[in-house]
Amino acid sequence: MDNLIKLAEMLGVSLDQLVLGKTPEKTLERVIERREIDIKKIIKVFWIIFGNLLLAVFLLLVFYGFLDYFALTSFWQK
Repeated sequence: MDNLIKLAEMLGVSLDQLVLGKTPEKTLERVIERREIDIKKIIKVFWIIFGNLLLAVFLLLVFYGFLDYFALTSFWQK
């Protein structure tokens, strides 16, 4: 038996092919992984992005307010 195993390994065939003459059946398995949608993570990311956009607009308005207060925005007016 050991000699048959060694011979099959040397020839690169299976024992069924070597002893019985059967051709190996090719099976194709398709593995599809489906991830569940994590709605809590999506909501969290949305609020982080939306909050940062709101913060950026607010900071721009505050900055423009300071420029207006110190009369540094006169170049906008003709």
